[in-house]
Amino acid sequence: MSVDRYDGPAVVVADGARFPVEARLRREPDGERWGGRLWTDDPAIDPDAVAAADILVVWVGGVGSAFVVERVLDHHMTVAGTGIPPF
Repeated sequence: MSVDRYDGPAVVVADGARFPVEARLRREPDGERWGGRLWTDDPAIDPDAVAAADILVVWVGGVGSAFVVERVLDHHMTVAGTGIPPF
């Protein structure tokens, strides 16, 4: 059984810094891509700085996947990744 969606807590690693986020992620129908939104209410986290990081990984449980930030709106980041999703 494969899981096509994940809604819940996650951890983002941006150039070595780790911080908790909430995630709403989905696997695309082609099975090759995944994406969704990550957000935090923590004012100390600057989503624009996260988007500018060279290395971005989102962790759900013990599975991590690299991603890119496509857009930032307030403290929400629209993200996309390829390959195995983190859920």
